[in-house]
Amino acid sequence: MNYWKLGPLLLRLPKYGKLLLSLSQEPTLSLAQRLTLAGTVIYAFSPIDLIPGVIPILGQVDDLVVLLVAIRSTVYSCPDRIGRRHLKRAGLELEEIESDYRLLVETAGVMVAGVTRIARATGVISYREVRRAGRSIGQGGMLGLGMMRQALAGSKNN
Repeated sequence: MNYWKLGPLLLRLPKYGKLLLSLSQEPTLSLAQRLTLAGTVIYAFSPIDLIPGVIPILGQVDDLVVLLVAIRSTVYSCPDRIGRRHLKRAGLELEEIESDYRLLVETAGVMVAGVTRIARATGVISYREVRRAGRSIGQGGMLGLGMMRQALAGSKNN
């Protein structure tokens, strides 16, 4: 995995912030959409994290995935003209969001696979737990990262 690919995404972060702010001010958003955006901001600044920020790169990737999932779902659930208007206002294209989302999911998958190999080799996590988390990641969700954390926490208690 070439982590330099994350560079353009990181340079677009101010645009994602602008898009998040712009979307949050849209009067036609439903309560669920507003709560999704607000929850994303709270999660990003919360000390409680799926993956602790002290873990290099992976600790930040989960925040970015949550941000992009929230923005992506909000844009897709808006009427097309409204979503496009906010994208244009922020200086973004829908294709950039999709590309960044795929890159983050791929990066998270590669990194979790590496952490999993280490955890499995050291006996911190069982093969069954690895497969269960891997299937969830393969289905493209943050659920897999949460399951990985639960599996690691459960293995420490056993």
